[in-house]
Amino acid sequence: MMARRPSLTMGPSPQVAPVERAPPLAPNTGHSPRSPKPPSRVGKVQLGGYLSPEAKRQLDIFAAVNGRTIQSLVEEMVDDFARKHGLHRLVGSGKI
Repeated sequence: MMARRPSLTMGPSPQVAPVERAPPLAPNTGHSPRSPKPPSRVGKVQLGGYLSPEAKRQLDIFAAVNGRTIQSLVEEMVDDFARKHGLHRLVGSGKI
């Protein structure tokens, strides 16, 4: 058997406490204020691309064998690209 709905003429229902609302979220700016950029990334931008797994593996092996980071290899590649095309070199100038 179904429960009966209260009549609209029976008077007001008992008071219910107001619901507390959470403060509005901050707009998404792409980074969280809880995790600031590490000092090594301040003033830099991310550069990305897609490589074959074999090419990535080759870079990883070269970096490990030579005690380098992928970051330093990419900086060297950008420097070589700039030199090849007659662009101003930034690597080693403290700007990269």
